[in-house]
Amino acid sequence: MSGDDQRRKPLHTVLDRVCRAVPRLAATTVADVRRRHGAQPLTPAATETLRTIVSRAALWALSSVDDRADPGDIRESGVLERVDHGLTGPLVSQACNDMCQRTWQALVEEATDEEGVLLLERAARYLAAGAVLVEHVLTGLPTGQEIDARPGTCRQQVLTRLLDGERPPASLSAGFPVAATYAVLVVPARRPAVMAAVAARHGWLAAEHPGSVTVLVPVDGPDRRAEGRARARQAFQTLRPEHPAGLALPNTVEDIPAAVAEAREAVATLNRLGRHDRGLFQLDDVLLEAVLCRSPELAARLAGRLRPVAMRNPYLLETLAAFLDSDCERRELARQMFIHPNTLNHRLRRVSELTGLSLTSAGDLCLLKASLMAWQVTSRADGASAGRRPVARVA
Repeated sequence: MSGDDQRRKPLHTVLDRVCRAVPRLAATTVADVRRRHGAQPLTPAATETLRTIVSRAALWALSSVDDRADPGDIRESGVLERVDHGLTGPLVSQACNDMCQRTWQALVEEATDEEGVLLLERAARYLAAGAVLVEHVLTGLPTGQEIDARPGTCRQQVLTRLLDGERPPASLSAGFPVAATYAVLVVPARRPAVMAAVAARHGWLAAEHPGSVTVLVPVDGPDRRAEGRARARQAFQTLRPEHPAGLALPNTVEDIPAAVAEAREAVATLNRLGRHDRGLFQLDDVLLEAVLCRSPELAARLAGRLRPVAMRNPYLLETLAAFLDSDCERRELARQMFIHPNTLNHRLRRVSELTGLSLTSAGDLCLLKASLMAWQVTSRADGASAGRRPVARVA
């Protein structure tokens, strides 16, 4: 080992110790930034992103005084990779500058006398790296004024935070008021951009996706669920989609991501069933169907209960579906079907004989109900299956 390598070895030791301390130093730096930023608090996502940025910044700056590594071009360092959540150039540059100072202070405090001499020899390198870093951040991120000046940026940032389950900070909500919660609609659309524009004209937030639009309708009243349903119906009538839409009613902004998933599940279930009648559906409207769609083996087993009935006489399935829909009121059902009560009783008796299930047993009736839904799921509502019944819906 050469004499220079022997001299550098102690510096490598302190650099390694401080590199291991970077996560702790980053947490302290970001905590200080959050305290100074108190009037416009950072969201949890913004806090985590800033912590990642200052950690990368510190490691890049440390590499400038580490002879074992080449720091490389700052533009290729990944320091500003995936920056979002409204973080501005001035804020991030200040945080990086604070982090570099804190990291250098840790180096000096950790260093022995011999290591301190080696650090002083490289202090100019470290300061130069810090200056390059700050310039990179300032030129790579927008200022707060630039963000505010972008058309639609405030609305888009509010929407992004809401879809992440975060309440937007005051700096954004001042430009676009945030409701207590939102009715969530997932609306299939051939041209999502057109439907999103219609939603925006009515003051609703809309996120475009391939083949659909997620619409957030503000809800602020005391009875949020009732108001949410009413406003969702109004939005559905205004948007006039050609296919069924999904609806979910989150209690708070934090529940919005789960609500979006619920509404999408409702739409996906209806699509799997081949149901295209216009309407507004909640997941509870198709809950059993959704479970069966997720478990094809279970659905096939349940549907198998009705295969003897369908093979014997498809009209028996229609009669069974109508019977279950009528709350088992035989006399009224016979009148509605324009058949003699004895004819209805005969058909139902045949269903019982073919399935081995009793129409007077609560347990068997539940099994028949589930089997009928499973038959619809496995048949994909292609128009050939009998006994298909419409789903109750919100609107």
